[in-house]
Amino acid sequence: MFTIEVDKMETKKLGLVIAFVLALLITVGSALALTFDETAPESPFVMKDGDSQTFSVTMNNPDDVMISYQWSLDGDDVGMDSDSYIFDAPSNEADDYVIKVTVNDDSELTKSWNVHVADRPVDISQFPGAGTTALDTVADPTQVENFVLENSFGTIEFTGMNGKVDLSEILKLVDYVSIEDGKVSVDSGDLPTDSHLELGGKVTVKKTYQKPVILKSGNDEDFEKCTVGCTVVSNGNGKFVFTVAGFSTYQVVEAADFEISEILFNDVLRGKTVLTTFTFKNNGTVETLSNVSVQLVDVNSKYAALITEGLSGDELVLSPGEPASVTLQIKVPDDEDTNKHSIGTFKVMGTNEDNQPVTKEAQIYVLPKSFLDITKVKVNGKTTGDLSLEDVNDVTVEVKNEYTEDMDDVTITVELLDVDGDDLEEESDEFELKDGDEQEETFEFDLQGEDLDEEEYVLEVTVEGEADDGTVHITVEKYTLNVEREKHQVIITQAELSSTLLQCSATKQLTLDVEIKNVGKSDEDDLEIKVRNDDLAINLVKSDIELDKYSGDDTEYSKSFQILLTEAAEGKHLLTVEVYRDGELEATEDVELEVKGCASAVTSKSETEQDYDALKAELQQKLESYVLSKETAKTAKASFRESDEYVVFLGVLVILAFVAAVLTFAVLVKKKR
Repeated sequence: MFTIEVDKMETKKLGLVIAFVLALLITVGSALALTFDETAPESPFVMKDGDSQTFSVTMNNPDDVMISYQWSLDGDDVGMDSDSYIFDAPSNEADDYVIKVTVNDDSELTKSWNVHVADRPVDISQFPGAGTTALDTVADPTQVENFVLENSFGTIEFTGMNGKVDLSEILKLVDYVSIEDGKVSVDSGDLPTDSHLELGGKVTVKKTYQKPVILKSGNDEDFEKCTVGCTVVSNGNGKFVFTVAGFSTYQVVEAADFEISEILFNDVLRGKTVLTTFTFKNNGTVETLSNVSVQLVDVNSKYAALITEGLSGDELVLSPGEPASVTLQIKVPDDEDTNKHSIGTFKVMGTNEDNQPVTKEAQIYVLPKSFLDITKVKVNGKTTGDLSLEDVNDVTVEVKNEYTEDMDDVTITVELLDVDGDDLEEESDEFELKDGDEQEETFEFDLQGEDLDEEEYVLEVTVEGEADDGTVHITVEKYTLNVEREKHQVIITQAELSSTLLQCSATKQLTLDVEIKNVGKSDEDDLEIKVRNDDLAINLVKSDIELDKYSGDDTEYSKSFQILLTEAAEGKHLLTVEVYRDGELEATEDVELEVKGCASAVTSKSETEQDYDALKAELQQKLESYVLSKETAKTAKASFRESDEYVVFLGVLVILAFVAAVLTFAVLVKKKR
């Protein structure tokens, strides 16, 4: 038997240690079990200045332990031992705050809210149009002048009170204003007092209308035609603009009207009876058209036109957007011209809901088959060729006469449509094309100086000729061509000297104008132009050039280089113009300069003197012959000095002296040059 003796003091200490450990375990267990169940509101949180907001937490406390709370605002203790805190935002002041709660002084049990207090609407980005007022630049939200909201559907320009509105009590504009497809709404009933948004303004609907009607919602939310307080300003270019005296919900719709599709007898054979089917419909948005009927107007009797299928009983009334079809029959005359031309009018009639007549007319067109076929079109040698921006483009067109008669005065016209705002056109000479024959023509298009800012362009080819039987044949085809572009592509569009000839001068200053253009798909920010010629000691550089890609606003750059030449050797010299991109050669072009000395610029002395001496000798010889003949023939009555011949002799001498002086002066002038 063993006996264990324990000191009373030691027993007491042991008990205290055990109690402490148990208490610690209970506390830790409770702390680990205590978590946030719910927090409100969500963070970040936006609120209006002057408003109050409650921030709260709900704890998950399975062990039902004691809980204490500590709230702070921007780090400052607000002394609230509660599961909620009411924050009163300052009035007329926009600022950011941090609200935080700590539970049981535990750094692990905290919740923070980032709070933005606003003195104006915070959702202006919901109206991303270019015309929307930039509220961040407005000094006083209670006095916002010329307030505008715009998105992809339209624009509202608010009249306000004396042109001003008060936005200081509005946190989110979308709670009151909406701009939709053909519809605008301002909730005037729920707007804050004195905002003045409800007082009316100008509305722009970004939509095309044929016959627009403005509808306004009534007290029962039904729409009625706005006959008072709505004024149409304009309707065109895809925009319908009107003003309203006070805001509500407005919708713009199409009035009941007919829309007729194209009526075309296309590619028909002469002497045949042909049919075409087309449609018309009620193009209105809300109105029904009744008493619908159709008729042919002023159709030439030689076509024997008639409607073979038309309106059924159900189609006598057309609901909004409802279509109806018609089949028309004609006989094509044997001598029908190939040009597309009208042979008369189709008319549809009906009555709208206001018992007003509604009519629409459309031309009936005939286009007989052309027997001039465009059999092949090649661009730069390929049927799928692309347009080049650096080289001249060759467009080859092959046509064939498929008619039973020969064709005279055949021409081919090729147009590249809408290039830098213009159509580029080339036309062939007239030629004959016998039955079954083919002919090929090639056209050139130099696009280096054009501003091609699109990915593709339309090539229109027209061939026209007259057959021996008098019928005219015209064929038109369109082809979509891609532009050959590289990711990086900078070209030289101009490299031109102010003078390409340097003559009889020891020192000469020239100007070289260089223009480059980025036609590639990427922006460039490290371009460099170099001009060099080692023999002439020319080495000029312009660096740090930035250009937008081909579709940007800043795609071209020009630079005038001043070149000073001294003692340039005679002969032809090439100035090399180079463009570098990121240090690599991108484009190059040579410009020729010719240098001549003074000797080559002046007529040689020997040639001039020979001409002068020859003239002098000829005149002297004639004078001597004249004098000799006169002396032989003179009479004894008077000496030669006393005769009329002597006077003539003196006159000839004067003329000879004058000619000699002029020639001498000319030689001296040329020597100086």
